[in-house]
Amino acid sequence: SVTAVPSPAEVYLPAKISALVSDPFLLPPVAIVLDGTNYTMTLNTTTGRYERTFTPDQVRAYTFTIWAIDGSGNPASHVGAVDVQDTIPPQMPTGLVATVLGGTAIELRWSAVPAPDLAGYKLYRSQSASGPFTTQVGPSTITGTAYVDAGLQAGATYFYVVSAVDTRAHESMKSPSVSGTIPAPAVDTGPVIIAGVALGAIIASLAVALLLLRRRRQKKGA
Repeated sequence: SVTAVPSPAEVYLPAKISALVSDPFLLPPVAIVLDGTNYTMTLNTTTGRYERTFTPDQVRAYTFTIWAIDGSGNPASHVGAVDVQDTIPPQMPTGLVATVLGGTAIELRWSAVPAPDLAGYKLYRSQSASGPFTTQVGPSTITGTAYVDAGLQAGATYFYVVSAVDTRAHESMKSPSVSGTIPAPAVDTGPVIIAGVALGAIIASLAVALLLLRRRRQKKGA
């Protein structure tokens, strides 16, 4: 019997083809021609089956032929195929960091996801820490690992998450959120200070004038 595990196989993940060869006069090795390349299968002494593991890198059927020869030179073969699918999304991006730039922009950076079929990333924004994160920022797919969200409102706090997407539009889980607060406009306190200084000067001048007037009256009375 011949089996492939898992079946169907998942692209970029190992798959194992195994065969049970029962001829007592088998002349090792057992060979497999997989996708046009010849390999030797390894005997698993625990299961008694000959095995070959490979990692598919395309979504398609991988054909194979298993060959065995007995001590008399009589060959036997088995033809099969392993169907390969793509159902697993990329890993969730990590390392998301938000940096406020000037008074209207926030820069977002994150670590790259090592997916062979990665198409890029999706960045989402909310003005609430709990979301929902449904407003997408920037292009539909960001090809790099950084983006500057510009034109933001002064004094507002923004929350962001990022996800990864592959070439078949499988999207990863969204990352933990980070936030950035755009500074509020500075309040000009200059006039208030000047007014305070001016008022103090006036009060001081009045106090001096009253003191001088009092002294003059005292001299006249004497």
